[in-house]
Amino acid sequence: MRLGELAAAGFGTAAVDLSDSAAVEELVARHSDIVLISGGDPNRLAQHESVIKAAKNANARHAEALAIVVTTAGHDNVTYSLSGDTDFTYADIAEAMSVVLEREVAYQPVTAEELRGALINSGMGGGLAAFLAGLDETIAAGVFARVGDDLSRLLGRPTTGLVEGLTAK
Repeated sequence: MRLGELAAAGFGTAAVDLSDSAAVEELVARHSDIVLISGGDPNRLAQHESVIKAAKNANARHAEALAIVVTTAGHDNVTYSLSGDTDFTYADIAEAMSVVLEREVAYQPVTAEELRGALINSGMGGGLAAFLAGLDETIAAGVFARVGDDLSRLLGRPTTGLVEGLTAK
């Protein structure tokens, strides 16, 4: 996807010359969540180091595993599955929200058809509503559940739990 397509999809985007360290620092300082997408520039390594340095200086909250991978040896031709140490369900999310909000939050499952109808009634197009309802059904069935220890091994610590993640600033 190009930046325009990402922006149209609701993502915050920015284009910056990665060789301009000052511009990189200024951009990263304004954003706590960053993903670096680079091209094939011959100075790519120096550019990536500049972005990582800027993210570290700005106390960026994410891209930690990525920073470890690009700044340490032994990761060539390795694919990591970056998931949490623990899988969780929608009911687990409701329970964590109860703790964070200090009031009862209940998970009320709905069928895919009920969700699709609610989304359409809220103004969403039928195709997108059907897609999201199907995706929700797939998530609830655990198809995307993938617990592994790649992330915690890279970080050298356990991954963030639900309540911790919901209360982190």
